[in-house]
Formats: sequence, C-alpha cells, structure tokens
Amino acid sequence: MQHNILDFEKPEVYRAADLLTEETVDIPDGVAPSKPQVRTKKIRHVIAPFARNQFELTNNTAQKLPVLNGPVSDYSIRHAGPRELIWQKCLKFVSSIDGGCDVQKVLQDSCKIQGCYYVLPRFSQFRVQIFTHTKNPELPFIIELQRRSGDAFLTGLLFKMMREFFEKENNGIPLSLDEDEIIFSIVTPFMDIPVKFEGLDLTRGYSDSSHWVDMMNTTVLETTRSGSNALALAAQSEMNIPHLLASAEGIVKGLKNLFTYSQDTPTLFGCSVLLNKLSVDKNFCVYCVENDVISTILNALFDWSGQGKRDVSSTQILLQLTHTLENIRKTIGDQEWGKCLSEDLEELDALQPLLKDGTELGQRLFKILFSDEFDENLGEN
Repeated sequence: MQHNILDFEKPEVYRAADLLTEETVDIPDGVAPSKPQVRTKKIRHVIAPFARNQFELTNNTAQKLPVLNGPVSDYSIRHAGPRELIWQKCLKFVSSIDGGCDVQKVLQDSCKIQGCYYVLPRFSQFRVQIFTHTKNPELPFIIELQRRSGDAFLTGLLFKMMREFFEKENNGIPLSLDEDEIIFSIVTPFMDIPVKFEGLDLTRGYSDSSHWVDMMNTTVLETTRSGSNALALAAQSEMNIPHLLASAEGIVKGLKNLFTYSQDTPTLFGCSVLLNKLSVDKNFCVYCVENDVISTILNALFDWSGQGKRDVSSTQILLQLTHTLENIRKTIGDQEWGKCLSEDLEELDALQPLLKDGTELGQRLFKILFSDEFDENLGEN
C-alpha cells in the first residue's frame, strides 16, 4: 500500500518558491501509517516564484484613525483636516499618478490605500494612510506614505510627487513643518513626466538576452523579478527586439510558468509588458498560438481582475494583456482567432464578470475578443 506524503503534511510556500513534490512512501500491508515516522525527507521541487505575502490592509476598530504619539515618519505630511477632505485628496492623488500605477486596495473606513508604482525596471509597493497626532493640535492629521516593498529611491520620488500634489491643492502654500521635523527632499530636475531609468542594450550579442531569459526561468523570486523587468525594459527599444525574438522559446516558457504560478505583481507586470511588446511580430504570435499562450493570457485576465485566485487586482497587467490579445488577433486574422477562442470556452466563460462590468477596459476586451467589426485602430487610442 502506498501513501502520498502530502496526506501527512500540508505543503508550505516559501519565499524561494519551494513547492513539495508528490513523493510516495512504501508501507507494508496491514501497518497503519504513523505521521512522524512514515515521512521521508522533503524533496522540494521549485516550480515558480511566489512573493512573500504582504501584510493585509485591516480596518481600524470603531472606524477611528490610529493615533501617533511619538516621532513621525520622514515620508509624512501634516494637515489641518478635516478627515473627509484629506481622504478625498489622497484618493485623488493616487489616481493622478502618471505612468503605471495600480490602486490595489482601498479601505475607506480606515483611510488606507494600497498601491504599486512601476517605472521599469523598478517598482514601489506603497501604502497611503491617515493618522492623528497629539503633538500639534493645529495640524492634527498625518498623511503617511509607507514603503511596503520595492525600490527606496522610487518611493522617495513618489513622496516628492505627493508633497507637490498637496502643496498645489493648498494653493501653492508650502506645507507646515515642525522645527524638529526632518524635511525630506530629493534634488532632481523638474519633470512633468515620471523619471525614466537607463535603457538596456542587447545588441552587443545574443548572450545578453539569454542571460536575462535564464534569470526569468530561475526559481528565486528576486532573480525572476529582475529578469522579467529587465527584459521588459529592453523591449522598449526596437533595436533589441530581434535579440529578444531569438530567445522566444525561453521567454514563452518563462511567461507561461510565471503567469500560472507567480503571485508577485511587479514580476507579472514586467511579463505583461514584455509580452505586449513582442506580440507585434507575426512569427512570435504564431509561436504563442501553437504553445497555448492565449489560454494563459485569458486565465491571467481572470486572476488579476479581482475575480480569480489573486487577492488583489491589477489594472496595469489587465491593460497590457488586453493590448497583447489585440495584437495577436490583428496578426493571425479573424479565422484563426475564432479557432483559438473555440478551444478556450471555459476560460472565456470565467471572464464574463469582467466583460460585463461596464468599465472601459471590459468593453474594450469584449470588442477585441468577439466583435465581428474589429477596429484595427483600437489600440492607437
């Protein structure tokens, strides 16, 4: 008689993405298994990187703001209030961030916002939260920007944007600071657009692209995140596209693996940008169709719409994947497109809530998937 090791121990998820394999153990007939004794050593078969769980946003008790009695963070702004006005301005700020920014969770009663800001190849997972403070009765509210994960420099730039936003909302009057409060500043050129980091040149040899593709196919979260975002950055340059297409097999393998198993938003944002950029090539689109990438994209749309197994949604990932489907349909033609959809009826059925939610994204996705009068210029808007 054989017993599966997973019957005796629940698999654990580690930062390095370890998942237990289904190993069997031989037990003589008539001998009842004893949990501690029958387990053999764990054999970890790493499938794909999982992000360490972020702390969940929680509602405050009695809908009261938490009170800060000690020093406040450097990434904070004092405000006179009232609370409702500050909250509306916080919502307005996160929705006004230029470039790629996901507003992932909003808890109105607790005045907390969770988001992720992307500037390839970097990201900042952040939280905006309102506190009360007993130190200064004239400015009793604290608006704090917290870095939960990601790049500290990018978070600093984000805070600079937040301070400038609130000063503008304050009719250009600088925000009040206590004498003992540290003024956080970053000296950068004035820009109306988000900062852009250096590009990546892959034209010196095909081994460079292979290096990043190998990183995307490894089993460590940070390595995979770096690989996918570096490739997405490289794909912004037309000169790099031939070198990336030469590694199409490794890229598609990594993309399918990551979209299936990874829960890390920055990693999958890089993957979705890369897929979008490469999907303008006909041979790459054909290769994607042959390797069931459309099904992978449909499942990812479901997962990151907030309807699937992910605990957060990502508008940025949805936008990139929607544009990818548009590119593929334009490239392969309506007849081949219809055949692809006929093989993914279950995935399409799962997308019904997203397609019917009335949003601009849902309407655009519906038109790309099903419209007989497909607008070839849709993606240019």
